[in-house]
Amino acid sequence: MPVLQALIGVAVVGWVLNDVFTTVILPRPAPARYRPAGLLTRWTWRIWRRYADASRSPELREQRLGIFAPAIVMILLGVWIVLLIVGFGLVMHALSAEGRPPLPA
Repeated sequence: MPVLQALIGVAVVGWVLNDVFTTVILPRPAPARYRPAGLLTRWTWRIWRRYADASRSPELREQRLGIFAPAIVMILLGVWIVLLIVGFGLVMHALSAEGRPPLPA
């Protein structure tokens, strides 16, 4: 079981780091089918666009749409951080179960 935990943790960390590299550093568009950034942006954009389209005035609609990009960047940073914590946590938990005796109290 610890080996499976470690492998899943390494896979999550690799998935997130690849997504960060592809989203932030890569200077060209990349397919976002199974990347956290692509999935999250696609889902939230549909909801956000409906919210903005419900506006009565065009100025309010444009203001609401203009908030989306900065908001999704902050949300993505949070999602990446949480996923990295979970991935490294799985790896550390798997390594701690490798037979080290508990610390004395």
